[in-house]
Amino acid sequence: MSETFTRDSIREHHRQKIKEIFNQDGGVDEIVNYVMSRIATVISYERRKNERRQLREWSEDYERRNDKGEGPQ
Repeated sequence: MSETFTRDSIREHHRQKIKEIFNQDGGVDEIVNYVMSRIATVISYERRKNERRQLREWSEDYERRNDKGEGPQ
C-alpha cells in the first residue's frame, strides 16, 4: 500500500530531514543544499508535467483534425 502524502506529512518529513542535518553537525550550507535540491526536484516535476500536458493537447487536437478530414496534406 502506498503512502498518502499530505501537506503536513511533507512538512514533517522536511523538518525531520533538517533535524538530521543539524544532528550530523551540518550547517547552513548543507540546509541550503537540501532546500535547493527539493526546489530543483519540484521544478523538474512541473516541467515534465507541462510537457506531457502540451503533448496531450497537441495529440488531441491532431486527432480531432484527422477525424474531420483536416489532417496534414
